[in-house]
Amino acid sequence: MVDRSIDVRAATPRVQVFIPTYNRVDRLRAAVGSVLAQTWSSVEVVVLDNHSTDGTNEVMQSIVAADPRVRHVRRSSNIGMFGNLNAIAGLVDGDFFAMLTDDDAYEPGFVETAVRLFDQWPDIDLVACDAPARYHGVIKGSQMDYWKEGYYRAGSGVLNCLFNHYPLITNCLFRARLRGEFHFCPELGNTGDAYILTSVFAAHATYVSHYRSGYWNNDGDNASSREGFNPVVIANTALTEYRLYRQRTRDGRFDRRWLVVAWLRCWMTVLVAADRAGFAALRRSTRLDASFGPVARIVLAVVAWSRIIRIVPGILTIIRRWQRARTNRVGRSRAR
Repeated sequence: MVDRSIDVRAATPRVQVFIPTYNRVDRLRAAVGSVLAQTWSSVEVVVLDNHSTDGTNEVMQSIVAADPRVRHVRRSSNIGMFGNLNAIAGLVDGDFFAMLTDDDAYEPGFVETAVRLFDQWPDIDLVACDAPARYHGVIKGSQMDYWKEGYYRAGSGVLNCLFNHYPLITNCLFRARLRGEFHFCPELGNTGDAYILTSVFAAHATYVSHYRSGYWNNDGDNASSREGFNPVVIANTALTEYRLYRQRTRDGRFDRRWLVVAWLRCWMTVLVAADRAGFAALRRSTRLDASFGPVARIVLAVVAWSRIIRIVPGILTIIRRWQRARTNRVGRSRAR
């Protein structure tokens, strides 16, 4: 809940919320409206219109005319999803920024809750709030089920991220100095947000809040749902991700102990893909040979042949249930 007992500072920090969009004018109205309805007044909406052709331009002109806090950046041509997303970093000139997808919306207290936490914890660079997954209107759990609320020093939240329990990037508020970290690697596809957040948790102090700031709406029409399970894409993504983490380790921005976990994650992902597509077929269709030496490829082939990877999902399910139960127990004990 927003604490209104704290007065707004004389120099009110300005928050920018960027909304990348393409041909979703009906949903865009709700997204923009949810930002304008924030209890924090010093907020700016920047709509990055990737040359929509469905009337978005006309609707945005009327919204901009009605509220000076809204800015419409219309592309003269479609620059692709990643080009549109990666333009955000160059437009950040406020104190804090966030990215909201055009088919989601914020609860009114999101920005104020996050800014208050930045006030209370001056060394943090990110506040991540709760946003449960909602499938066709039915809530199916949240990434925050695996997190305890509170302050996380640099590096202390990385393991959760590498286990795919990273927060939703759309419900995070970033300090402006993190604009350089806000880059979606096209080779990572729809998992680019995971890499960004894992990198931030590795190198920066953060705060995880259980304040429900919105929902992740999945009605089967988002990019991840449409793509489905593609063994070649999944294997190449895992190989690219590990290469990027290895580079960050060489640069001193990613601890070697986390690189070991990233390496194991890469191996398991490749083995899962090989179990679906066949190891030989995967070698022909991916960058596997360029990523692993001869000995590693032999080991991978033997493990793939043994099919032992098929027991891993069950083990991971048990671990996740234990994590959720442990997090819930800690939350209940703190509440008492």
